[in-house]
Amino acid sequence: MTPSVLLLIAAGLGFIAWIAARAKASAFRSSSRGALHSLPSYHGWYAALWAAIPALVFALIWSNVVPNLALQSALADPAAQALPMMDMERNAILSEAMTIARNPDQPAFNATAQALAMPIRAAFDRLGLIGVLATVVIGFAGGGLAFLRLKPDFTARTRVERVVLVVLLLASLAAILTTIGIIASLLYETFRFFQIVSPLDFLFGTTWTPDPIAAPGPDTGKTYGAIPLFWGTLFIGAIIAMIVAIPLGLMCAIYLTQYASATVRRWMKPLLEILAGIPTVVYGYFAALTVAPFIRDFAAAIGIANPSTESALAAGLVMG
Repeated sequence: MTPSVLLLIAAGLGFIAWIAARAKASAFRSSSRGALHSLPSYHGWYAALWAAIPALVFALIWSNVVPNLALQSALADPAAQALPMMDMERNAILSEAMTIARNPDQPAFNATAQALAMPIRAAFDRLGLIGVLATVVIGFAGGGLAFLRLKPDFTARTRVERVVLVVLLLASLAAILTTIGIIASLLYETFRFFQIVSPLDFLFGTTWTPDPIAAPGPDTGKTYGAIPLFWGTLFIGAIIAMIVAIPLGLMCAIYLTQYASATVRRWMKPLLEILAGIPTVVYGYFAALTVAPFIRDFAAAIGIANPSTESALAAGLVMG
């Protein structure tokens, strides 16, 4: 049973809970003399969250636990007695057995792996069925508990908005923690780098030919000079790209503000804003695969010797 099936079951249980709770809240509206505290849709979302979230959490945990449980079950099978004692060979055979268990059409290179694949597959089927039943029970239990708590004066809207607030807070914290992790990783690697390469050699060196395979030595800093990188960035971004961008940008701006009709302006302005929002690295990928080979072939056609796809002209044109 794949994890996606458990996730679909959890989502389906949440949808069922949403329909049932919304119907119950609508009945409150028609039978109750007073006004409902929250709209029926909020009652539905409250029950859906109680049904789906516990089931989703269980599905995610179970999906990560199942491979280990299936492996332990296979190791208890008599076929596991043929496994070698060396950890490297043993792990390779078990990994092959897991692959064959998930893909029966996969050819087997080891007889022991083929023999272990059947008990692993049987364990997967058994554990998958257990996971489905447990997901359904947890979803129905959570949705049923929420369904029983629904009343005309129940503060469903407040509770749902609190859950949404917590989700948004976790999402923002994830972005912040990711940024902190990136900065910490960069600082750590920078510290390690400058333990090997002198900052003076890096900042004022004129040769950039790093060799990650070579062992660090006294001459390592001479191959990590950053001036070619600085000059390449300046040459591509501030010279070639500006030669392209300034006249084109001015002409586009003048046309859109002075000559273009309202219809053209309504279409072109969002398109230009979308182009401006695409990361430069995406343009660089396009330049490397499309524009650079075209410029190389054009240079060869007009007689330039030894043209290369590593072209500053291609990068500058596309960036501009």
